[in-house]
Amino acid sequence: MAATAWRKNCTVHDGITDGVWIHALRGKISNAVQLDEFVSLWLRLQAMVLYPGTHDSISWRWTFHGNYTSSSAYKAQFLGSMHAQHTSTV
Repeated sequence: MAATAWRKNCTVHDGITDGVWIHALRGKISNAVQLDEFVSLWLRLQAMVLYPGTHDSISWRWTFHGNYTSSSAYKAQFLGSMHAQHTSTV
């Protein structure tokens, strides 16, 4: 969905107010994967409650403390990959 977005700097509040983000994506969803991502995102946003005056907070799930580091981002790329046991012979 990120590739089809028209404004990367739109806040969640601005986007969900009056369905602005839905209208912005009209005619830009061109395949089943994008449609699936759209519906998934739409369902998650339906349950979102915004509190005016409350600052945003971001939690990075790939570290114990929830803070982003470039090292953790690099390591996250390899989550789920397999470690070869005999790499010295290759």
